[in-house]
Parts: sequence; C-alpha cells; structure tokens
Amino acid sequence: MKVVLRTLSAFIRTFLGRYVKPRRYDQIFREIDKRRPRNIMEIGTWKGKRAKQIIGHAAQYNSVNTISYFGFDLFEKIDLNVYKLEISKMPPTEREVFDFLSTTNATIKLYAGYTQETLTDISSKLPKMDLVFIDGGHSSQTVLNDWVAVQRLMDENTVVIFDDYWHNRKDGPKVVIDKIDKSNYKVEFLPEVDVFFNPDFGKLVISLVKVTIK
Repeated sequence: MKVVLRTLSAFIRTFLGRYVKPRRYDQIFREIDKRRPRNIMEIGTWKGKRAKQIIGHAAQYNSVNTISYFGFDLFEKIDLNVYKLEISKMPPTEREVFDFLSTTNATIKLYAGYTQETLTDISSKLPKMDLVFIDGGHSSQTVLNDWVAVQRLMDENTVVIFDDYWHNRKDGPKVVIDKIDKSNYKVEFLPEVDVFFNPDFGKLVISLVKVTIK
C-alpha cells in the first residue's frame, strides 16, 4: 500500500513539475550511527553533496581528521553516450568536487575515470572500508565490476550499501544484487522505498540494499 501511495504521489508531483524528495538516503545515516565509520568509500561521488553529509555525520563519532573518504566518478570524463549507457547523472569536475569536500577537513582522495580501471587498479592498495556506498554507473556490467573490487575491501566490520535496486525493472544493480552469494553474505533490503518518474528512464521503484559478510 505504501508503494502504491508513493507511486500516485510521485506521478502527480512529477506531472505538476514539483520535486519528489527521496526518502531512502536517511537510512545511510542510521547505518553510520551503528558503524561509526572512518574509512568511507563512495562509488558515484557526483557533486559531493551526499559525501559531505556522510563525512559530517561520521564526524559525530570520530575526529574528522581520522576520517578518510575515497570517491570514484567519471567527473569531467563523462560524455553523453556514457551517460545514456550507465543511466547516470552528469557530474562536475574533479577539482570542483575536491575543493568542496576539502572544507570538511577529512582526508579526501578522488579517483577520476572508469571504475573498471581506477577501482580495479587501486583496490589492492586501499585499506579495509567501514562503509561503502555503491551508486555509480548503473549498467549491470559496471555494477558487477564494482562489487567484485569492493569485496576485496571488506571485512567483518564493513557494510556495503547499493543504491538503485529497481524493483520494477530487470536491469541495473538488481541483476548483480540478486546473484550475490547468500551463503557468504547477508543481503538486506532497507525498508524505505522511493518511486520516481524519470523523463529519461521512466518509472523507477527504488530500494537501498545492505550487504555484510556473514
């Protein structure tokens, strides 16, 4: 019933040209309350707004100079063809995002380019992560590459959160998440569900999915 009501509300607000505020992201901050992370990775930094919120929330539990943020995105390397393939968003430049996030006083490390190259190449040199948020390219192959690389950065204290599990579609992160080995990983759908009508991609019914090592 909740999804039906949100679908109707989203349709009406979209039709009227009004903003539909996502509700699912507050759940990330509740995970931060539980995990108190210091090493934070985000695949899909985009403008850095959510990264800044995440760092600020984590700084309630740790001195901000002990927090390290590792952000991956194409930044200015994206083009229209990639945008359509990855069902993504057009980001600002790496320098703009770095300057924006540096005001937090956390350690900021950004990696520009395709994660098939950047994340794969650097993952063996990174520390284990406390929190990983995967919200980069949305093609199934890109998400699979990100998940394979992220597994190397997990331990028993790591929580990985996937965005954009599209309940009403058969592509995107859903393809990868549905195939995660549940004998080794605990896979949980977080309860808040968002519904949007996107002019490029149509109706989206979206959940966050949390993954931890069993």
